[in-house]
Amino acid sequence: MIKLSDLRGRVVVLDFWSTWSATCKAAFAHLQKVEERYRDYRTVAFLAINTSESAVGAARDSLVKKFIDEGKFTFQVAFDEGSVVAQQYGIEGIPTRLVIDKNGKIQIKSAGFGDGNALVNDLMMQIEVLLKQ
Repeated sequence: MIKLSDLRGRVVVLDFWSTWSATCKAAFAHLQKVEERYRDYRTVAFLAINTSESAVGAARDSLVKKFIDEGKFTFQVAFDEGSVVAQQYGIEGIPTRLVIDKNGKIQIKSAGFGDGNALVNDLMMQIEVLLKQ
């Protein structure tokens, strides 16, 4: 169980995704680059929220673990049972990224995936701006 309030004081990147989404898979490699850049920052947190998965329970856990292991992704993964968290945040499609400021307010909501370099550059710029606030 992860509480967003436990991350207050940090810039938080939430990425809503699923293993069946080719777009999510494509975005993950670029998200990993950003996570690696900020890995040692105590003021930045990344959380990949697996939602809308077709498998459930142990089958889902195994599927997600395999995906994370094969991609050598290092960010923390949380499971959104029944897409409850996605609904609370108004997520209408995946991938969707939220960037939350140190006070716990959503500052940026970005849906979809276009260009990997743009994702890296935009996300790093967004994090830097929020770190200075």
